[in-house]
Amino acid sequence: TLDLKSQGSVTMPTGSVIQVVSGSSATTAAAAVNHLDILTVSITPSSTSSKVLITASLSAFSNINHVAIQVLRNGTLIGQGSGSSLSAMVSASFDNNNYGSNGNASFGSNAICYLDSPSSTSAVSYVFRIKQASNETSIMYVNRNVSGWQGVTSNATLQEIQG
Repeated sequence: TLDLKSQGSVTMPTGSVIQVVSGSSATTAAAAVNHLDILTVSITPSSTSSKVLITASLSAFSNINHVAIQVLRNGTLIGQGSGSSLSAMVSASFDNNNYGSNGNASFGSNAICYLDSPSSTSAVSYVFRIKQASNETSIMYVNRNVSGWQGVTSNATLQEIQG
C-alpha cells in the first residue's frame, strides 16, 4: 500500500477531481423583486490553472414567463446567454397552468452543469439566483413549500478539477 499522506506533496493528473465543496438551502423565499438569490457556495482553488465544475439543482420559479437562473462568480455573471433584458445560464422552470387563486403552483428543479475557469487561488463565491427581465417585478419563489405539501431544497456542488 502507498500512504500518500506520508509522501508529502502529490501532483494529481490533469482532469482529476482534487476538491469538492457543496452547499444546500431549504430556506423559502417569495418576493416581488427583479432578482432573488437562491444559494451561495464558495471554493478556494489550489491553482490558477484549475477548473471548477458546477452542478446544481435549484428550486425556483415565478408565476410569469420571463425568468431564468443566473450564476455569478464573485459578482460577475458567467455562462449567460445573449438576451437584451434577461441574460442567464438556464431558463427557470415553472408551471403557470396550475397557478391561480389557490396558490398551488407546482415548482420545478433547475439543473446546471457548467465548467468554469476562475483563474484564481483566492476564495471564489458562486451565487445562484433567479432573475426576471429588467422591467419585471412579479413574485418569484425559492424552495417553495406550498401549503405544507412539498418540502424542497436547492443544492450545488463545486468540484475543483486539476488543470
